[in-house]
Amino acid sequence: MYMNWGGDIFHIPFFHRLRSAGGVVDEKYPATGIEEAMRTYFGDCELKHLLRQCLITS
Repeated sequence: MYMNWGGDIFHIPFFHRLRSAGGVVDEKYPATGIEEAMRTYFGDCELKHLLRQCLITS
């Protein structure tokens, strides 16, 4: 997934870089890239639709 979507997930727009001071005062990467990749990859699937219990750590 990261091979296909890595460029979009880890893209830092110029104004986000300025606003976050390079990741010092805010997140380094905006969430829009990962959110769009997940939406495209998983569609409307939600965790409640899983067939088995699942534990996700972060």
